[in-house]
Amino acid sequence: MAQCCIITDNAAQFSRVNFPDNICLRFIEYKTEYSFVNVKDKSKLDSKEFPEHLGLDQKPVIQKPDDKEIQELLETSIKNFDDVFIILHSGKINPVFSTVTNLLGKIRGRAAVHLIDSQSISIGQGYLVQSAIEQISTNPDASQIEQNLREQVPHVYTILCAPGLSYLHTAGYLDAGQSLVGEMLSLYPIFNLEDGNFTPVDKVKTIHSVIEYFIEYIDEFDDLLQVSFLQSTPPSLQEAKLVKQYLEENYPDTLYTEHPHNNYLASLIGPRGFGLVVIEKCN
Repeated sequence: MAQCCIITDNAAQFSRVNFPDNICLRFIEYKTEYSFVNVKDKSKLDSKEFPEHLGLDQKPVIQKPDDKEIQELLETSIKNFDDVFIILHSGKINPVFSTVTNLLGKIRGRAAVHLIDSQSISIGQGYLVQSAIEQISTNPDASQIEQNLREQVPHVYTILCAPGLSYLHTAGYLDAGQSLVGEMLSLYPIFNLEDGNFTPVDKVKTIHSVIEYFIEYIDEFDDLLQVSFLQSTPPSLQEAKLVKQYLEENYPDTLYTEHPHNNYLASLIGPRGFGLVVIEKCN
């Protein structure tokens, strides 16, 4: 059986973590200026807690990995494995995707490389990584696995609510005026990842209205496989129970999971941000 390696990045989140030991999973690591505090001794943390708002002159809070580190990871993987699957979060918001693309043109080795833009982030991206792992465990045909993954990409949908508009401004998705007015009016803007890019779709005044939007969004799909709720961190939205209850009553065969978002996603949409990932079955 061919030896396979999967490279992803730490924007990914997983709905389960029981990965097979015989498949190598490696990560390109982004660093963030802020993090969620999970230890009692805060002095041991390298980064600060997420503030509720960022200043207008705040520098980007996500640090791109060093190109040399990425190159070393790629070279060792391509040298030591037969097939290397690289599944990164959306290339429209991910500067590393183009870096990897350029580096692959200069690196030679024994491996066949399968580079895939997940056009997603967080649980959506993690789902594709998990799918790759499952397929590698049962299917030796790497080309078929790549084709299957590419067919799955357009069946993963992500919508995000970002009440902390200063984070979207810092990340370059809003201008200063939009950020200030939106937060002044206490708006809850809703975005989806359309073709991998942040696209505004609505703005409402209450969290309950956001949840109603999420439930209406779920109803647009005929063949649901999984719905995952991305909680603010720490989890604080009791309204998430409404999504779970709705699925249990109307889509009892659909897998529901709930996850606090990670440092990377919080650096884009703020610590109060939350979202929904909908995955439909792919035939």
